[in-house]
Amino acid sequence: MSKRFLATYDIRRLPPASHTAFLASAERRGWFHWIADSAGIKYRLPNTTLDGWFDSYPQAWAAFRDSALEAQRLAGPGFVIEKWIIAEQSDTHFDSDVKRAA
Repeated sequence: MSKRFLATYDIRRLPPASHTAFLASAERRGWFHWIADSAGIKYRLPNTTLDGWFDSYPQAWAAFRDSALEAQRLAGPGFVIEKWIIAEQSDTHFDSDVKRAA
């Protein structure tokens, strides 16, 4: 059964378009910068925060790590994630000034 994880991170250097490359890679691997409520309304997460459903923590970590490695290959060595945390979510409350329908 899948579990919900939240990842947040800091980037040391940001070459043009490297964060966009990271987000695209992360999305292909199951990480998203939107989070949906029970009614299906999606809320935009803070810029360096991702939400995803994975079977286990190792799977969530591998998807995050592989996304960063792909972004670094595409953007060059200047793209460095210097801090990160991945945590399993249980009871979540959130809000955002950016929302979209399901």
